[in-house]
Amino acid sequence: MFRKILAVIFLLMTAVWCFSGCAMSKEDVRLLDKKGAEDFAERYTKTWKYLGCDDSKEFVKVYNFTDTELGFDFIVRSSAVSEGMDGAAFYYKCSNYTDWDKKYAEMVIAGCSDEVEKLCAEYSIDCDMAMLADSKFIGLKQREDSDPAQLTELYENICAAVSAADPRSRFGEIKISVTPVLGSVWERGSYTAKGGYVSATEWVINRILETAAKQLGKKREELTLVSAEQRTIEQMPYINEADVTYTPPLFDYNNTIYKEVYFSCGGRTYKAVNIEVGHEMYLEEAD
Repeated sequence: MFRKILAVIFLLMTAVWCFSGCAMSKEDVRLLDKKGAEDFAERYTKTWKYLGCDDSKEFVKVYNFTDTELGFDFIVRSSAVSEGMDGAAFYYKCSNYTDWDKKYAEMVIAGCSDEVEKLCAEYSIDCDMAMLADSKFIGLKQREDSDPAQLTELYENICAAVSAADPRSRFGEIKISVTPVLGSVWERGSYTAKGGYVSATEWVINRILETAAKQLGKKREELTLVSAEQRTIEQMPYINEADVTYTPPLFDYNNTIYKEVYFSCGGRTYKAVNIEVGHEMYLEEAD
């Protein structure tokens, strides 16, 4: 009983301590002043210029700036926001936001989209740049059947076009995803400047082997993929290798996640099991 009383007292003291560091009402919230807003803008760009403040709304201050080097306007907004559960406000705190990143991304996309579309048109490819701002991702969809792995020059030129429109190098390495035409013998894949072009099969296999290496306490380089034909030869050594037909590991319905993959490490052959999305992969020693 005494321990329960101590526990309750401790929880009450903790709650008081937490709430004492937070404003209990909107009136208690200290919003950014002009100097605070300028310091906040400084985190994103050194070339800001203060334009003014709109405090017409209660418990909200919107400071207006312009980026003198990049040529676009942006805001720093400071407001009182509630924290709580199930619609109940326990307390209020100051929340600060700027749309500088959003405006910068819009500038980059506007500066490179025409060039990227022109490059893609030469290869009969449609491009989707809707996710470039948030995910640094460009989607390509082929209209003619060809091997996406052979389009490295196009991918390099797209990356160069984006980089040329990104004066602050905020985008870093972008990812280009390629989808072949429906019914193509080629599979989809993706390209990055650092990793080159990687097919969906290679990407999945690499993820599986990286996970397996961690579970075994080994380096990724120590694991070697065992193909289905190699597996057949291992199980039936008397068979003529020339009669073995290569069959890739099993796919599930969406053709992206393997259901079983064999690999060798340290003279042993393992099977990766339970690879489907939403499950925890584990390893078994193969027979």
